[in-house]
Amino acid sequence: VIKMGDKTTVVQATCKNGFSIINGSACVDVKNFDMEIGKQCCMEYIKDKIWEYLGFLLQSAQNGFKEGGTNDK
Repeated sequence: VIKMGDKTTVVQATCKNGFSIINGSACVDVKNFDMEIGKQCCMEYIKDKIWEYLGFLLQSAQNGFKEGGTNDK
């Protein structure tokens, strides 16, 4: 977790498999900056992203990969 500028928190989370996800959050007014709140916001995003990736992985394991666009039948 690092602070960038006066009001931005950046979090890099590295999974056990070595894959990294980076996210940032910023407040509107520098007087409201709180590194812990910024970290919590970033970690929620990162957790949601991991669930998306796991859903993709599960779907791929069950159905494989198919050619064509997402709307092709």
